[in-house]
Parts: sequence; structure tokens; C-alpha cells
Amino acid sequence: MRLLSGVDADLVADLELGLDKLARQISQTLDWSACLTACQEAGATRVLELGPGKALASMARAAIPQARCRSLEDFKTLDGARAWLTA
Repeated sequence: MRLLSGVDADLVADLELGLDKLARQISQTLDWSACLTACQEAGATRVLELGPGKALASMARAAIPQARCRSLEDFKTLDGARAWLTA
């Protein structure tokens, strides 16, 4: 699995840098278009929106039709989401 920063669509591979970018996502505009492009270029097969809502998963579904896209809200438990991701 890969985790992309919503701020700049870069791969998050370092915990400290990832925490900084996560904090910045609260106060900065996300580059969702760049995230979708990065996902498509990486050959994403699944996209999970962590929420709240389902709007980003819907946009991902339109931008990456070959990927299965869901929102965390679609699942009753975290185990259900985990099972979907790893199936």
C-alpha cells in the first residue's frame, strides 16, 4: 500500500515528514487532482477515502475507472475496511 500526501501528492515514506504533511492538510488546500494523477500513474487498484464523507471517493472513481474506490463510511468496522483493502 502507498500513502500519498494530500498537500502535494508525494509518497509518504517517512513518519516524521508524513505527520508534518498531515498537520498541514488542515490549513492548506489539498491538490486532489495531483493525488488522483499520482494514483492513476502508480496503477492504483483500490482507493480508500478516510473521510468524512464520500465525495473524494466519487471523484477518484471518475478519475481512475479501473480502481475500486470506497469511503471508510461504507464500512461498519475497521476490520471490514481492512478486509476490503487486502482482498
